[in-house]
Amino acid sequence: MKRFIKKFKIPIIVILGIFAVALLILGFGLIWMNQTWKHLSLDELIYTLSTPKDGVDTAMIKSFILTVLIPVLSIAIIFGILLHRFKQDKKIKTALTFVALVVPLILSASISIYTARKLDVFAYVKNKEDNKDFIDHNYVDPKDVNITFPQKKRNLIYIVVESLEAADADVANGGAFKDNYIPKLTSLAKNSETFSGTSQKDINGFHVLPAGTWTVAGIFSQTAGVPLQIAVNQNDMEYQNSFFPGLTTMGDVLADAGYNQAFLLGSKASFAGRDTYFSEHGDFDIWDYNYAKKEGWIPSDYGVFWGYEDEKLFDFAKTQLKELSSDSEPFNLTMLTVDTHFEDGYTCRLCKDDFKNNPYGNVYRCVDRQLTSFVEWAKTQDFYENTTIVIAGDHCTMDSDFFDNATVDLDQYERKGFYTVINSPLTYNQEEKREILAYDLFPTTLAALGADIEGDRLALGTNLYSDRENLVGMFGLDAVTAGVSGSSTMLKELSNIKTVTTENGSSVVFPNPIQIQSNKPASK
Repeated sequence: MKRFIKKFKIPIIVILGIFAVALLILGFGLIWMNQTWKHLSLDELIYTLSTPKDGVDTAMIKSFILTVLIPVLSIAIIFGILLHRFKQDKKIKTALTFVALVVPLILSASISIYTARKLDVFAYVKNKEDNKDFIDHNYVDPKDVNITFPQKKRNLIYIVVESLEAADADVANGGAFKDNYIPKLTSLAKNSETFSGTSQKDINGFHVLPAGTWTVAGIFSQTAGVPLQIAVNQNDMEYQNSFFPGLTTMGDVLADAGYNQAFLLGSKASFAGRDTYFSEHGDFDIWDYNYAKKEGWIPSDYGVFWGYEDEKLFDFAKTQLKELSSDSEPFNLTMLTVDTHFEDGYTCRLCKDDFKNNPYGNVYRCVDRQLTSFVEWAKTQDFYENTTIVIAGDHCTMDSDFFDNATVDLDQYERKGFYTVINSPLTYNQEEKREILAYDLFPTTLAALGADIEGDRLALGTNLYSDRENLVGMFGLDAVTAGVSGSSTMLKELSNIKTVTTENGSSVVFPNPIQIQSNKPASK
């Protein structure tokens, strides 16, 4: 053994050094992750790790480098210097080697156990099995539902607002804070439709459920009517060329009805497969950050935060809406804002110091002004009379400390995504407030366009304008939350995931390749 160690001394030292550094990176990385995403779900973690990283905010990458890589490399260099300095002193050298190996092992093991408990990994796995096929038993396939649009189809402007919650309002309006960070949106919602009921003064919102707590999952839940369930090792998005091709989504329904559709956003649409989803489901034109540079909307070297700021997004939307509305076809412009993304959002030139030492609150107030100004502009346009506007948060904020200033008991307060429907031809006249799920937005949006939906249910959603109970009314929120956390044979099949064996014998998961076909009329 001594002879072996002496012969392979350098390779052994290198391997042990790499092992120690890897353990440190794991430990520091998990600490960084837990500090950055205090309320991270296992669904979100799995999906994030399995998607390409193109389009990630550079500030987040810098944060990882500064918080994880640089400290780890500094520690490694210091230990390397110490080991070289005391290479002749066996006792000190042995002690240093012991510390260099054992401390990273203890750190990574302890923080891994903490993270596993925080994410409740074992309960997650158990819940998948205990609630197996809840989704399958309650899913209504839109393919089997008769959806009839009015002769004169209404246009749709669907605005997904990053991390916007009903909780961002003040307590007097059903929010969680003393100050109202979104006063204009609160007023807009109260004068539009939030399904709060005739007896309620608070603005309403929708419940954000598992597998719907990050942006693409939130969009998916609202427009496909199901959670974005990703099985471990069975949705490697890096290789994905299709996005649940077996599902019929709102985009598919509108495309079949002859809608001209576009997805406008200030970040890269490729991030998390958003471009694949919208291209495949509804043949959307993708107008993202890269498109803006290509078309000269912004300089080729321009970039802030995740791409370009919301001020530009609303300006571009106005220009594109004028073009869309000049066409004889009805249109659906789906927009995604970004300025209110954690951590602390993006402070643009329009932001004011409304709240001292609260940059995130200032950004919310800024977007509140910009978004409502955009809606007021839309109301002055010729197309508005025949246009429905939906404003919905994608999910609750993941900012680590924003709710530290909440004036409600967060253990008792139900945080919900912000939601309102503007200029719908329908009215909700029931006295009681609706308990809303993100899935309900799918059929409700179609109803708000004047479409008649046979049975008032699509996917896991229910038309909120109808008197039909949704899943919360049928089972209760706790049961639905547990149910949609369960595994689904149907979703696994509709995701079209196939496992193949690579040349080296390892298993890699690929969706079955398909050719995306245009759903637009041949004349387009």
